Amino acid sequence: MVQYLSHGVQYNFNIPGKGDMPDIVHIQPEFLLPGDRVAAVDLRKPRETGTDIVAMALLGIVAKVSFPDITATMALPKVVMSLNPVASGTTLAALWAADVSTACTILLGAGTLFSQDIYKRFINPSVSDEKFVTVNRLTIFGVGLITLWFAFNAAGILKTMIAGLSMTTALTCVFLFTVFAPGLCRRSSAFYTTLVGLLGLVVWEFVPALHVLQHVIYFEWLICIVTFLIVAVVDKTPIKVPEYVEEEA
Repeated sequence: MVQYLSHGVQYNFNIPGKGDMPDIVHIQPEFLLPGDRVAAVDLRKPRETGTDIVAMALLGIVAKVSFPDITATMALPKVVMSLNPVASGTTLAALWAADVSTACTILLGAGTLFSQDIYKRFINPSVSDEKFVTVNRLTIFGVGLITLWFAFNAAGILKTMIAGLSMTTALTCVFLFTVFAPGLCRRSSAFYTTLVGLLGLVVWEFVPALHVLQHVIYFEWLICIVTFLIVAVVDKTPIKVPEYVEEEA
């Protein structure tokens, strides 16, 4: 069903809430031009997965109504920049704060992974605390330069980000086995599974013959699960399962 929205009317969408009163979503006419055409959406269905999905859908509706020819990647920037300076500045500051905090966490995690799990474990086990801190800082600086180069030179930034997110497959695999099958977990399972996941991503990028699967994340799941199971057979050192002691009443 397609309907025309007119000026001077506030359109209210009633969404059944959990209580006695329904939730009401408003679309202000200021976002519309005379004769703008938008598809009517049954906003009751997203309620099954939460009101946050309705809010995200409304952002897309606002962008499409205000800028009919806009692309999906430009929807959020265009809507934010069309607001008044105070609102747009606050929104951009919040987005920037979220990006910076996430980037800092990732850089610190990358530095710790290399300095603790690779350098101290295999290269220099007797490293001093001062040198360990220096190696950690240099690793963070190097990873930061690499990501900066990717930001300026990656041909398809979205494709690169999706490929990078596929590296979380190894961590997810380790987590699921630890929770649901701790008997298969070994002390070296996390290390080798993560290492194979990183190498698999590099091989996927430079060996097109391996593109028999639709996406790199499917390839990552396959090699990570196989690696985890191989380590479970080869390595005989199990993980330490915490013992739960009931407190005395």
